[in-house]
Amino acid sequence: MPLHPSIRPLLALTLAFAVAPSCARSDPESAGSGSQEAAEPAAETKAKGGKLFEEIAAPLEFRDPDPGPRAPEAAAFGAEIGRSSYADVKAYVEAKGFTCKDTSIRAMMEAKREAEREKQAEKGEDAVSSASWMKKKSKREKNPQVRFSCPSVNSDTIGDRERVKSRGRLLFVFDNDELPLRHVSYQRSHDNHAAALDDYEDSVKAMTARFGEPTATRGEVPERDADGKVLFPPSRSLELRWDFSDLTMKVTAIHFGRKVTVGERIEVPHGIRPDAPTLGKPEPTVKPIEPAPGAEPKPEPEPKPKPEPKPAKMSAKDAKELEAKMAASDEAPTPR
Repeated sequence: MPLHPSIRPLLALTLAFAVAPSCARSDPESAGSGSQEAAEPAAETKAKGGKLFEEIAAPLEFRDPDPGPRAPEAAAFGAEIGRSSYADVKAYVEAKGFTCKDTSIRAMMEAKREAEREKQAEKGEDAVSSASWMKKKSKREKNPQVRFSCPSVNSDTIGDRERVKSRGRLLFVFDNDELPLRHVSYQRSHDNHAAALDDYEDSVKAMTARFGEPTATRGEVPERDADGKVLFPPSRSLELRWDFSDLTMKVTAIHFGRKVTVGERIEVPHGIRPDAPTLGKPEPTVKPIEPAPGAEPKPEPEPKPKPEPKPAKMSAKDAKELEAKMAASDEAPTPR
């Protein structure tokens, strides 16, 4: 029997109300499963972060260098990778007059705590609000790495070679304050792109003379125009690498903002023992100081002969007594 036209809208409305609750009940389930799926990546990210902190806080472990060619030498910015100690580097920068400090998280947080302690001592009271971070150290702070940074170092004061004029940050990195030097880098920026290219090419030439042809390259060097001007493409980088089993060297250049930053670094690869460049290699010998060109060495003076001892002078009284004895001796009879 066909439905009356006036009943059809009423029946449709009734069916809609009947289905709505079931849809409403299914939404929380789907929302719950979605939130659970969203929570899983968050938990995974958190787990990765926790693992990273655990690795930072773990005792230092190193391996021997992998098989392969070894770097011929390891001199770097007035120091030697794998041999120079933290005390050696501090003595070097002090002699040069550089202003340097440890910029690791551990050192910076300790400096902040010391400043807060001094502030509290002046006030004669404890800062309750700062008590938590004053006493509790994060796992990041358990990393014993030393990052000895020297900002605003002029290139002509380093003294390792003739350099293009620049000014930048010199950084020495140690796994801790008792292990030898692992990393040295010098990073500087140029407003003039032509000067930056001069610096980059000079650094590449010096590194190639020491370690041979690079093992890897990235990017193309920009060309100069007829006037010698050059423009680095924005956000494009140049990189040359020299990879050995015990040492890695890099020369880089990148145009960021209005400046071009040029960098040099020499370091022991990650995970390799920091003294790897010294294994099986002799101690560096100190070269004798050679005379300046055209200067002839002065002959050593011959030793002067020692004067003969002069006879002692006799007094008048002793001379008179000697004469009397000699006269008496002459008058005495000769024994038969």
